[in-house]
Amino acid sequence: MSLTPPFYSMWINAIKAAQELAQAKVVQVVPLLEDAATWQLVLHWATDDSLSFTNFLMEMEKFGNRYQFNKWKSTFNQVFEVSWEGTAVEVIRAAMAEHGIIEPSCACNASPAQASSSHK
Repeated sequence: MSLTPPFYSMWINAIKAAQELAQAKVVQVVPLLEDAATWQLVLHWATDDSLSFTNFLMEMEKFGNRYQFNKWKSTFNQVFEVSWEGTAVEVIRAAMAEHGIIEPSCACNASPAQASSSHK
């Protein structure tokens, strides 16, 4: 098959584009509210008195523009409201279930380690 110069040029460009696409490392960025590892950090903050809220926020800010305080604010507020009752973990597990990190039936009785292994 003989390719005329315009078709040959288009063919070469198509091959180059396909190669570049194949070489590109496309990483699916999961929203933080759907990221089990992020929820483990939240659980750590809620259960470890040595991790202050300020230090916890500094860790969350390492996620850059993926972290948006306003999307997490209601969870943080709920944790603060119930922390004196000792039910902060249950609040976090319920929020994890709401975002598909764990099954709703697991929200009440899963340990923090089980919660991370139950991600979608």
